[in-house]
Amino acid sequence: MGLNQRSASREAILKNREFSVNYPSADMVKVTDYCGLVSARDTDKSGLFETFYGSLRQVPMITACPLSFECKVVEVHDFKSHTSIISEIVASHLNKDCLTDGKADPKKVNPLLMTMPDNHYWKLGDVVDKAWHCGLELKKKK
Repeated sequence: MGLNQRSASREAILKNREFSVNYPSADMVKVTDYCGLVSARDTDKSGLFETFYGSLRQVPMITACPLSFECKVVEVHDFKSHTSIISEIVASHLNKDCLTDGKADPKKVNPLLMTMPDNHYWKLGDVVDKAWHCGLELKKKK
């Protein structure tokens, strides 16, 4: 994970050495964008979400997010303007309503994606092809 040197999140993660990564659905675009527009240094964002806890007792996760990870810091690398944090995922949490036949269903997760530098939000489209299968024809030719 990369965080700006001035980020309040960076400060909290380095202090606690644990954190969560919460993946919002595309339906959460406005509240997600708002969280990126205001700093935790100036605005208490805790009232925006209902939270839950997993195995790491000091790491809140957002109930409305379809996918969340509990993480422990492994390495920290400071650069001029950003800090790169290498972490171990201790546990993952996927909302049950995002399963199809007991497996994660990307369409039900409906993850909110952002591209930079154009700063646009996106959501997933249709399946393109099957992984580790669609290239077999080319592999046979080699």
